[in-house]
Amino acid sequence: MLYGPNSPIYQPIPTSAMLDPNNAAWTAHVGQSQFYLNTFTYGMAIVRATGAERRFTVRTAHDGDWGSAFGSKTVPLDPAWRATTGSDGWLCVMEADGSRGYWLWQYNWNNGNPTASWGGSGPYGAGVADPWGDSGSGGGAGIVPPGLVINKADLARGYINHALATADPLTSTSWKYPAKSSDGKNSGSSAIPEGQRLRLDPSINVDAQSWPMIEKMIAKALQTYGAYVVDTSGGSMGLSGEMDQTQVGNDPGAMWRAVGVTQEYQLMNNIPMNRLQFLRTWNGA
Repeated sequence: MLYGPNSPIYQPIPTSAMLDPNNAAWTAHVGQSQFYLNTFTYGMAIVRATGAERRFTVRTAHDGDWGSAFGSKTVPLDPAWRATTGSDGWLCVMEADGSRGYWLWQYNWNNGNPTASWGGSGPYGAGVADPWGDSGSGGGAGIVPPGLVINKADLARGYINHALATADPLTSTSWKYPAKSSDGKNSGSSAIPEGQRLRLDPSINVDAQSWPMIEKMIAKALQTYGAYVVDTSGGSMGLSGEMDQTQVGNDPGAMWRAVGVTQEYQLMNNIPMNRLQFLRTWNGA
């Protein structure tokens, strides 16, 4: 666990959670689409330092605009580590002792001169609840990676024990906790605030369905922990997965094939979008 058990990432949703007054409209909106899974294009590359890596002072392209992304902190980096292949180019580096993470947006190794367009850093640990950085920032909602990402450990154990990250085009300029910002461009009640938590109707018997393993894993996680809208996307509704560092071409890699994912943007066709529920608050109060 990256954060403490009281973190909104790990807190199960009460069965009796109250729904948002805009639940019906938002469910109708997302009901027109399907979940799809990003792994290596717009997912998250997550690497774990060993302590042997060289450490770098990384100055980002936006330090002058938004302040230093990493402050005085240096980042352990290895030339073999690959960022995601899409325009975001995300690389998340975790310290060897698990105490801190570094998030580099549009990362490039550049022959030993690592660069990024932006990034941030923040603490991990049992005493940390809010998934925020203490320098720079993460995605549009300010909820930093990789706590909401479907990761290698989830796939290995066969179930997901945390909330998920999703994104939508109809995001609002406003936000809800645990978000602390928004990159949304829309206003009015029809727009979805960033930080909005949603779940799959818990009355659905997922075990009784003949769905692929990965869809059952995601559906159960959505019922128990839900998902947070953390970014604005070009299409509704993307889920974020960890990039397999060995992936090639459109093959997501062995760790994804093992659970039935054979291509990027694979649709989760069986999950009934019209049974999604949007919570009034993150904890269902």
